[in-house]
Amino acid sequence: MIKIFVSTYWKSMLVVLIITVLSVYPFSSGLNIPHFKCQDKLIHTFMYVALAFFLWYDTYSACNPKSGGRLLLSIILLFPTIYGGFIEIIQDLFFPPRTAEWLDWAADIVGSVIGFMLALFLLRKKWKKTNY
Repeated sequence: MIKIFVSTYWKSMLVVLIITVLSVYPFSSGLNIPHFKCQDKLIHTFMYVALAFFLWYDTYSACNPKSGGRLLLSIILLFPTIYGGFIEIIQDLFFPPRTAEWLDWAADIVGSVIGFMLALFLLRKKWKKTNY
């Protein structure tokens, strides 16, 4: 069962691992990387676009979306939302100088919705061709 889960969701799990590392790693402010306003929020959005997209893609690839569609689609949207909130909390509690921010979590949620909609749009044609 675990082997099937890992073989099905390895792409999503890789994105979760990348997000986790990027979220807790104490990046040095001494790096001379150019910054712009809301850069952090944009990065959060893109990370969660990727997570929701790959969750949708992996789930779609593994099963008939119509067989348990609403539950699966709810999980695809709920997991990144809950995960984003969890990451914000553990950053604040265990990884100083990282802090929790409501706007970071909001960016995570926006990214999750965008990723979900992007996957739905891009895979819709493939979905119709397989007669689901």
